[in-house]
Amino acid sequence: MLSVLLAIASRQHHESTEDTDLYKFPPILINALRFVVCITPLLALAIYKSFGRHLEIYEVAVLVLIYGAWTLIVAAQLWVMSRYTLELRIGSLTVSDWRGRRVTRVDDIRKISIAHLWRGRGYIDVFDGSGKRRERIDGGLQDFEEAADFILNQCKRGTVVREKIPGERWSQRLI
Repeated sequence: MLSVLLAIASRQHHESTEDTDLYKFPPILINALRFVVCITPLLALAIYKSFGRHLEIYEVAVLVLIYGAWTLIVAAQLWVMSRYTLELRIGSLTVSDWRGRRVTRVDDIRKISIAHLWRGRGYIDVFDGSGKRRERIDGGLQDFEEAADFILNQCKRGTVVREKIPGERWSQRLI
């Protein structure tokens, strides 16, 4: 099932206008999480009804605890992923998520770490001149590699770039 979702998600691209590129999590992933949030309580109810007797209170408590926790975790993932937007413009990157809206000027970026996608574990870390991480951009976004290239192409000379390509060690270079 996950392979089918990833194959469909790879065909969906980011939104692009004349001066802005918007990167979000694929809609198919958001819809799959919505489905799981709805189906999980129904699955718990079906398990409850499948017993031919009335369950003891501790059995009901375990059932509610397990499926309730699972539903809450998936609902939290859905909330975080559906709110996330990466907006790239010449000179800045803006992240809007559950924590609010943050703008990072490209001139402030002094170091970038890019872990290219491998088994869904890709990310971009953006650091300022003091070494503080300003943003972590998840590799699950639509067109992740294009976003990484856009950010790299905007950085000033002297920016440190650390890259991890699947199957290789971390490499470091200066722009």
